[in-house]
Amino acid sequence: MAPKLIGTFLLSGLVCFGQPGSGSDSVDRTRITALSKMFLRDSAELPMDVAVTTVVTDPAGKEKRRSQSTVHLVFHGSNQQAERFSFNSRSGWFNTGALRDSHTGTFAVFVAFSRLVPKKDSEDRLEIRQEPPGQGFLIRSPNRDCHDFEMSDRGLYPTRYCSSAEFHAGSDPSGALTLERFSLEIANLPAPAKIAYLGDVRVRRMHAEGDIQKAYLPKDPRPFFIPKRVATTIETDKGNIVLTNVYTLTADRARKK
Repeated sequence: MAPKLIGTFLLSGLVCFGQPGSGSDSVDRTRITALSKMFLRDSAELPMDVAVTTVVTDPAGKEKRRSQSTVHLVFHGSNQQAERFSFNSRSGWFNTGALRDSHTGTFAVFVAFSRLVPKKDSEDRLEIRQEPPGQGFLIRSPNRDCHDFEMSDRGLYPTRYCSSAEFHAGSDPSGALTLERFSLEIANLPAPAKIAYLGDVRVRRMHAEGDIQKAYLPKDPRPFFIPKRVATTIETDKGNIVLTNVYTLTADRARKK
């Protein structure tokens, strides 16, 4: 039987917007709020193959380790009111390292998108900046829900952290708003940690960036967003780790656009 990991992420989120005069007045704020609800819709169960590449380098930049494998992830839905995402993933017996590493990018996506989820009684505000004509706009969240950095002992992602996110939004051929890419920056660094591949280190930076794609389920005309490619970089005093996930919906269950 293949190893399996069942995960539930409980995350906080927000949808507040820039102060008047911040450059956001030309953006339809209701449409931006709607975008957040298109990420891994809570009505969907989505099977995805995740191609995982792990590259470890020493402080001089010399490659120490490179591995590639594929794991299977099934997203079971989200509850935005409870701010919860649920999934399970599995791999072959000899791919448990890839299974662990794949959760780093998935964690980054969930945390970043939580910044677009409505939350009552929040005074945090998103900054919305219009880009030059035809180039869309940026949505930025501030650092929030801050804690001292603490790394998980089960994977390459933090269990306590402070983070900010940025999204680039544009429009598709029909003129509908669409999210194209994101980045996530973990704050309150540097900090000590013990991590796979490098041992006891001082984490200097943890950053993720990725592309987003629209997807459709069979017989369902409503689109939703899923990750396409996510690269997470962990910089330490003993070297760096770069984890890259490429997500593909299982062909017999869903299709991409």
